[in-house]
Amino acid sequence: MIQSIGEYYDYYKFKIKNIEYEKVNAKDSVYNFSIEVQLQKEGSEKSKIEIVNGQANLNDEHKIEDMLIRTKDLSEFMIKETIENRDVYIKDGKVLLLVAPDPSLSAGKPYGYLFHFTAPFETFKGKELAIYAYHKDSGEKITGLSPEIIKEPSTGYSTLERFTATFSVPKSGVWRYEVLLDGEFYADVVLAVKE
Repeated sequence: MIQSIGEYYDYYKFKIKNIEYEKVNAKDSVYNFSIEVQLQKEGSEKSKIEIVNGQANLNDEHKIEDMLIRTKDLSEFMIKETIENRDVYIKDGKVLLLVAPDPSLSAGKPYGYLFHFTAPFETFKGKELAIYAYHKDSGEKITGLSPEIIKEPSTGYSTLERFTATFSVPKSGVWRYEVLLDGEFYADVVLAVKE
């Protein structure tokens, strides 16, 4: 599970689209600025524009001496987005798991999930892998994949690159899918399930 706000930044690519600034105090060389930032979630083709505001103080040589950057709105947006729909798990800057659910995923019917594990097969070989899902609002827990010993890589691959599981979730809403390896947390994703 994600432990700190800084880790949410690992899920996004940032691109500066525009910067605007205005001098507030001619005597002290104080500038207010506004930066238009394009955010793109890791593994997604969609992007979103957010605005970051701040203030910079320049010295007599016109070099930035002090800067205040207000990222509260940006951070809140990223946390909300990541918590509500995150199909990738990143730890220490490395992607450990990507999940591709059926595009028509909805409650009450069995759907197939493709789990793309990036670690070498030795990470999983001979270990027990299980998948559980937790409903965000009710806390209800279901078993997506009962614990099973991993003996072979995905068919046609040398890793668990295309590990599949088919199961249904009983209700719509936001679900956190947790992968356990030998009973210990390995990775998780969060998916929105339609009615």
